[in-house]
Amino acid sequence: MVAQLIRLLVRLKLTLLRNSLRTSTSQRIATIVGALVALLLTTTGTLLLALLRVVDASWAAFGVVAGGSLLVLGWGLVPLLVSGVDETLDPARFALLPLRARQLAPGLLLSGVLGIPGVATSVLALGTLITWSRAPLPELLAIPSALLGVLTCVLMSRLLTTAAARVLAARRSREVGTVVAVLLMSSLGLWPTLLSQGRLRPADAAALVDVLGWTPLGLPWAGPADAATGHPARAVV
Repeated sequence: MVAQLIRLLVRLKLTLLRNSLRTSTSQRIATIVGALVALLLTTTGTLLLALLRVVDASWAAFGVVAGGSLLVLGWGLVPLLVSGVDETLDPARFALLPLRARQLAPGLLLSGVLGIPGVATSVLALGTLITWSRAPLPELLAIPSALLGVLTCVLMSRLLTTAAARVLAARRSREVGTVVAVLLMSSLGLWPTLLSQGRLRPADAAALVDVLGWTPLGLPWAGPADAATGHPARAVV
């Protein structure tokens, strides 16, 4: 039953993606532009992950864990900011069907990986294997870390969009999401300044990694980082 649902939801998602290129010229242009932007961001992110391989392990840990945390957070915020983002496979749409959540969950998670955001996130997650190829244990842990990171991104999106649909009206949820996103983007603008002026010390970066590594945002990415910075037991946990 579960395998059949997975195949059905994957086929549905692929059909929706194919139809999005046939509906209208504006939709086709938006899809192409989105793909090009995703390609640019993915290429840039992969190059940065490759550069992190040759820097100190503590700074590599900061880059991967902090960047991965922002990626997970972005998956949760973007659907709240933009109406109509992947609403076709919203879990709430299946509420009237005689199906349990555990039956739908695998197919919804897998279908969530399909599409431009999912493919781009998967490529970036695999790029962390380059970063952690400096030693055997971090590289070994980077494989399940990448998988868990992608699944966490999709799950974060599903959880927040479903919660927002139940708790808040669509308009209000976007307003709340917009305020949070503006605050987040404003804080991101401080990081280059802190790094350029040397105000973010290695101890501060390590402390931030420790905090993020025990949150749902950074936990999937923290295992290889802990192994590379001399904490193998904590990395396995």
